[in-house]
Amino acid sequence: MWGLPLLCTFSTNSKKGPILKKIYSSFFPLPSDPWLKVTGVNGRPETLFGSMYNNDDKSSLMKSHFGSPQWMGSASTILTDLAPKLLIKCTLNNIFLELSGEKGRPIWAISAGCLGFKNAQKTTNKTALAMMDALWLKLSQLSISKIRVDFRGVNPARQILLSQLRRPGLEIAEIMDTTPKPFNGPRPKKARRI
Repeated sequence: MWGLPLLCTFSTNSKKGPILKKIYSSFFPLPSDPWLKVTGVNGRPETLFGSMYNNDDKSSLMKSHFGSPQWMGSASTILTDLAPKLLIKCTLNNIFLELSGEKGRPIWAISAGCLGFKNAQKTTNKTALAMMDALWLKLSQLSISKIRVDFRGVNPARQILLSQLRRPGLEIAEIMDTTPKPFNGPRPKKARRI
């Protein structure tokens, strides 16, 4: 006798996200790993993140025993393990660095003004070197060895920031340039006379 199957219901809580509630089980324990296949109330294999099967995949449903936990494979096939993202925003008068986690939540942020630079000093090469030193200190404190880099904006110190990222002990997964470009938007400001 296999015992009664594990029946689960999925409810969402706005503050804590999805919650798996156990209704009844006599033989199968509640899995601690969200990638374990668990038969839901409707008789289809589900995980904490919803159903992983299409209607066409009925043969794999028949192979697994109703209600038995079974490993679905490596989590990297479903979710990619993203490295933290470093946003380097270069404006005409300042430089901003922001380190954010895999879901976009900010971990750490700094600007040239936070380091004590004022006015025209905020866009110099010396400022860029000081900001990268502060970034290296924070990355070593957080023990981060792999990042994704996103450049935004144009600044003369941008090349120095890029060259300072190439240090041993740091792997750069990808480099992107997301400088906003207008597609014939509003009329630009009058250019400065220098």
